[in-house]
Amino acid sequence: MKASDFNKLSKAKKLSLLKSEGEYLVARIYEGFNVSLFACSGLYVEVWQRFGLNYIEFIDVLNTHSQLGPYLDKLKIDPDLLDS
Repeated sequence: MKASDFNKLSKAKKLSLLKSEGEYLVARIYEGFNVSLFACSGLYVEVWQRFGLNYIEFIDVLNTHSQLGPYLDKLKIDPDLLDS
């Protein structure tokens, strides 16, 4: 799946796709958010959830090496899944 196609999905459809086809990789904490990284349909996807709330604020595709910077020390990133 292309990042542009994923981004066109509603938040509910993105979550459904992550639940059915996504692979949880790692989580981090950033400014009051629990941020989880998934691999899904050939993409790296972050899910942003505020602490203490059962609500997803953002679901973002990461497609550059610099966006994946916070995870590089924890994961082996597949360069084929990134934009040039």
